[in-house]
Amino acid sequence: MIAQDAHEFKILQDRFRQAWRISALGPFTDFKKEFDDLMVRMDAARSASLTPPERFFKKARAKIKSGDYTFVADSKSSCRWRSRLVSWQAFGLQI
Repeated sequence: MIAQDAHEFKILQDRFRQAWRISALGPFTDFKKEFDDLMVRMDAARSASLTPPERFFKKARAKIKSGDYTFVADSKSSCRWRSRLVSWQAFGLQI
């Protein structure tokens, strides 16, 4: 159950990123429809999530602060070229 929810959140993270980077460049009505559909899925995913015990929250917060979950594609200074470069490098491709 938890693994399935985590999987759904990762899929949604990627889909929101694609909507932001690709769909937002097209007509607003298309972007708005895609965004609204994603929000329905996000609400469904959130409704099933559990609240972890405090000790797990503290461990996760320490990992986040140490940079374990910092992604170039999510940074404010990222650009399309840089995020594609990171994606290519993740698959072992050199440019």
